[in-house]
Amino acid sequence: MATYSVLPDTLDIVFIQGDELSIELDFDQDLTGYTFEHKIVQVTAVSGGNVTAWTDVYTFTRTDIDLSQGRMNLSLQEEQTQALTLGLAYRWWFRWKAPGDIRRTVLSGSLSVQSP
Repeated sequence: MATYSVLPDTLDIVFIQGDELSIELDFDQDLTGYTFEHKIVQVTAVSGGNVTAWTDVYTFTRTDIDLSQGRMNLSLQEEQTQALTLGLAYRWWFRWKAPGDIRRTVLSGSLSVQSP
């Protein structure tokens, strides 16, 4: 039996608490006219291996490098990463809405904070 799956790529992020975080993304396609959502959440409930409840924590700061080439940067400042609690479960995702109202979650993963 064939399976058709439309799932985001996984990008797990690990960084040191209190350090600036900067991630350059390159989707290699024209994203002009798209809108974006890029959020970090704290996981508060899991059922059957799926996150069923969360609390919004941060939205990444997005800096467009060249949307016609699909290039942008997501970042968090030092004070934001310092405020994340060691040992808590965090997730993040990156979604876009293309012209014509087509929505896709294209990246998601865990976000882990470590001590130096």
